[in-house]
Amino acid sequence: MFAAVVMPLVLVGAMVMVRYARAERDRYVQDALQHARQIVLLVDGELTRLSALMQGLSVSSALAEGDLERFHREARQIANGQGEVVLLRDFGTNQILDSSVSFGTALPAAIPLGAEEQAALAAGRTLVSDVYIGPVSGSPRVAVAMPIPRPGAGPYVLAVTIPTTRVRDVIRPAVPPGWIIAIGDSRGRYVARSERHEEVSGQPGVPDYVSRVVGPAGTFTSVNFEGVVLLAGYARSGLSNWFAAANVPEELVAEPLRRSLAGALAAVLAGLLVSAGFAWLLGQKLATASRRLAARALALGAGEPARETIDHPAEFAIVAEAFDEAAAAIAERARERRQAVEREALLGSVLDSAELHAGILEPDRDDFRIAVANRGAALILGGDGAGLDGTAARDTAMDEATRAKLLEIVQDTVRQEAPISAEYRIKLAGLPSRWCLGTFRPFTDADGMKRVAFASVDITARRKAERALRERSIELEGILATVPAAVVITYDRELRTVVPNRYASELLALPVSEKGLAEIPFQPDVVGILRENVPYATEDLPLTRAAAGHDTRDLEVTIRYRDGSERTVLTNAIPLRDGNGAILGAVSVSLDISERKRADRQRQLLVHELNHRVKNTLAIVQSLAGQTLRSARTLEAARTALDQRLVALSKAHDILTRENWEGAEIADVVAAAIRVQSDPARFEVEGPPVWLPPSLAVTLSLVFHELATNALKYGALSVPEGRVEIAWTLRPAAAGAGAGLDLVWTERGGPTVAPPRQRGFGTRMIERSVAGERTGKVRLDFAPDGLRCSIAVTLPEQQETDEAPSALRLQRML
Repeated sequence: MFAAVVMPLVLVGAMVMVRYARAERDRYVQDALQHARQIVLLVDGELTRLSALMQGLSVSSALAEGDLERFHREARQIANGQGEVVLLRDFGTNQILDSSVSFGTALPAAIPLGAEEQAALAAGRTLVSDVYIGPVSGSPRVAVAMPIPRPGAGPYVLAVTIPTTRVRDVIRPAVPPGWIIAIGDSRGRYVARSERHEEVSGQPGVPDYVSRVVGPAGTFTSVNFEGVVLLAGYARSGLSNWFAAANVPEELVAEPLRRSLAGALAAVLAGLLVSAGFAWLLGQKLATASRRLAARALALGAGEPARETIDHPAEFAIVAEAFDEAAAAIAERARERRQAVEREALLGSVLDSAELHAGILEPDRDDFRIAVANRGAALILGGDGAGLDGTAARDTAMDEATRAKLLEIVQDTVRQEAPISAEYRIKLAGLPSRWCLGTFRPFTDADGMKRVAFASVDITARRKAERALRERSIELEGILATVPAAVVITYDRELRTVVPNRYASELLALPVSEKGLAEIPFQPDVVGILRENVPYATEDLPLTRAAAGHDTRDLEVTIRYRDGSERTVLTNAIPLRDGNGAILGAVSVSLDISERKRADRQRQLLVHELNHRVKNTLAIVQSLAGQTLRSARTLEAARTALDQRLVALSKAHDILTRENWEGAEIADVVAAAIRVQSDPARFEVEGPPVWLPPSLAVTLSLVFHELATNALKYGALSVPEGRVEIAWTLRPAAAGAGAGLDLVWTERGGPTVAPPRQRGFGTRMIERSVAGERTGKVRLDFAPDGLRCSIAVTLPEQQETDEAPSALRLQRML
């Protein structure tokens, strides 16, 4: 009985947990692919930045004129101090220049180029190398290289190399907790790894793992070099032919399923053990009763007293038949008298040997007396099995509460003159409590005395089993109440009533029962259930279809509430059948995947945002190049000016990249601009902390570059004793606007200044770029003792984090 009641509930709970575990694994697979693609985008962005940096160096006038010492200085200026090294070599093994060492230092032979690499460079293509060990640094590095043609001579190869730790630092912020991210080159060697990078960078990957990386993207299960079984998702870059792999331990993925199976198996085993125990006990009782009955019949037939006891009521018919046969065998010897004696002995034997507690009780004012009691009754009422015939209840070992309860039953039976059945607890001194179920029947003896005959059985084991059943039911209800899935059960094929768990009540806006799992009326009009924006009819709902015998697997539907809000759920529904396959009802399990859908949309938005920023940066570079070439007098001057402006732009981008393009401190922008142009000791900088939005940070970086360039050529920085003062203050915010920023650039100690005869490109860019900001104003005062540039802008109330000057706006600035 226990197994029949508990097993269906256990199986339903196991199915819910297994479905949940499988859905979790599918989520891990999709997350692995998404993480790998996101990492490819991040690494491609870094390689694109290095390619743009190299493109700027390739047009250097020093390189074109063969002034390698000056080109070496320019290369060292551009390297940003994060391990970037600029190399110049030929197609052989001759290494010409290395920005990481002083110019003129003897350099080791370069790593020979492979046939495919020479072919790609000969075709004029930019090349991203596989990981290699740097001949100078001795550490694993990667390079972005491009050919530099030389009229009348063999071409150079210009390369920018970085340590693989840079790649690791790029991917680390995007590594989810518990995951391992790895980057592999086209040969399957480690470029970077989010953990234990120094041990594996430059080393070949596990062959079995690498052999599974086939095609642009996919997932698989393999073992890493640490012996850990992993679920891996990978994506290959079309830019570098590297691949990114997002790995999560299979143990973490399989944990929900393992927990589910362990819980279900434990419940099934417990049910089977209890059922087997009950079956064994019942078999033992039946076998014992049969043996004792056979022995009793033989004893009675031989005229001997019966010694065996009977312990099961079902054998009473066999006992009566045996008695009849025994009575026929001795009928010839004093039938009447002997028969009476035998029946008296039989009754005493039955009462003494049966598991029934039987006897006769006599009410006696505020107590009762045990007139007759078999051995079972003597054990249950007295504790030691000694005879209790004629003993008052208060003289036995039963406690006062037990005596009072039995006295109440006896008095009620006599008063009502009708049988009474009752459950009652018996507690004897020094022994555990027992529970009995008894029937008490009143009768009047030959002397006219009111008596009560009783027969009872010990139901302690049954009550323990019932309590265990209630506990298991409560545990199952607890599982269904805490599992993060909406579970709805119905035994009504018309779906008029359902049994939802707490999560289902919240998801479907159903009434929440205070009694846990309870049957409630189904209300399909409380929420709308839609697929592809088309509402479901009641007869088409997954639970209704399951009640009709149809399975529903992994169906995504939308739940729309009356307030207009929506949730997306993944639903499975199956029929509930009995042992013969007949449909009893149905169960549906739904998982809320709204957050997962939102995360997918957010990742797509980040990809679009990255594309937007790369295009915007290229547009700025294109506009700067065009305007520089138009305003320069010579090609060499144009190249020099463009190089310097690109460096200023790259420094601004470095600052914004460190801050995730949320903005930059004005002090960082000023420091980056003056460090490139001159000795920072010749500048006096003063002002409070001010957080600039991205667009204003880029604008001020370009403005500072132009002012510093002018000061180096014509102003205070052109003479040793000249100095520059940079100061800024904040104005209180006006109504409906942000705070105001006032910035002043003042040159002192330089040559005498006179207003220019015509406005050059730098002057126009300063005035128009500042005017393009929010209420921006600029004033250039060419005083004889030094140039003074005053800038006033209004900061935004909520600083924008994804803004950069657009190409059209830059054209207007220039």
